[in-house]
Amino acid sequence: MKKLLIIFVLLLLFVSLVSGAGKVNPDKPLKGEWDLKPVNVWTVTEAGEETFSRPEIVVAGDGTLCAWDWKNRASYLFDDTGKFKKVFGKRGEGPGEMRWHLNTFFTGDKMVTVDMDRLHYFTKDGEYLKSEVSMLGLSEPLFFLDENVFVSGTVSRFMDGKGEVARVNLKTGEKMLVREFEVFKKGKRRSGPDFTLVGLSPMVVTAYDAANRKIYYGISSSYVIHLIDMDGNLLDTFSMEREKEKISMEEKIKQLKIIDPSGPAKEIAKRLPDELAYFHRMQVENGLIYVFAGNFGIHWESQRIDIFSTDGKYLYRTVFKPLDGDHIYFATHSIQIQNNHLYVILEDDDGEVKITKYRISVPKV
Repeated sequence: MKKLLIIFVLLLLFVSLVSGAGKVNPDKPLKGEWDLKPVNVWTVTEAGEETFSRPEIVVAGDGTLCAWDWKNRASYLFDDTGKFKKVFGKRGEGPGEMRWHLNTFFTGDKMVTVDMDRLHYFTKDGEYLKSEVSMLGLSEPLFFLDENVFVSGTVSRFMDGKGEVARVNLKTGEKMLVREFEVFKKGKRRSGPDFTLVGLSPMVVTAYDAANRKIYYGISSSYVIHLIDMDGNLLDTFSMEREKEKISMEEKIKQLKIIDPSGPAKEIAKRLPDELAYFHRMQVENGLIYVFAGNFGIHWESQRIDIFSTDGKYLYRTVFKPLDGDHIYFATHSIQIQNNHLYVILEDDDGEVKITKYRISVPKV
């Protein structure tokens, strides 16, 4: 009888994991609010003689920061003190030049920049090393395990409403499917614009736990996060009981006009959801999961961050509010926590864009 009870309990646990039920967190953190206590370390408004226009950022473990600017069509390197080091990856077709810069990753002592159909390798000082052809189709690199192996995923351009996470080996050319999932119910794509709008469009958001070689992923239209290993096995699932935030037609039109002043903002706004996505970014840092709440045209003055344990317990809620009345320049890669510091792209009322590094207080595991 005892053995039968144990088997029954194990079976219930297995069904729970497979079905995606997992832990359900109420919208109330176990340990309450957390104060980041931000202190400005440095601010940069330009890279050499070029001012920022539409930048995004990524930060290495040693504090080296790379900013790539979509409008300037160039990438910039800064050291840990905010000193400008180099401009690289300018627009072009030559070695190390970019047709369209999608993302940048630090791996070991190198940087990898993602182009439309190539990966460009640089030293951490911005010196060009080599390029590799990378025909990823609808997928894009999510993070690098080393300079030759990376995990790719379907982030936003979903065929038949489905997405995937895969491991790609550049040396062997092998692509191994890690996990496939449905983004929309019954695999049917919902109507809407043919492009992705961060904060409104359903996106697959991932975070890599490098210490344990595990992947967290969730679809931003629902507050459910899954944990898988490198073989695609579902290890855990946790979720949040939270109401979606509404967004008005006026707020959607305002943001669309900022993105494209001459575009058909009203027509596009009618085809967009009336609710914000739950989150737009996740990262694992020092044994905690930071989930950055979705924004689109509202809440630019602050960024809410939910903090979870690695086993899915909702521990803290914190809000980052820029100093001096600036607001957050909202983009896919506009904010990152690294080694007790927060790096963020800001914009003032005059439209000046800048990158600021804050020293912050972070919870201990």
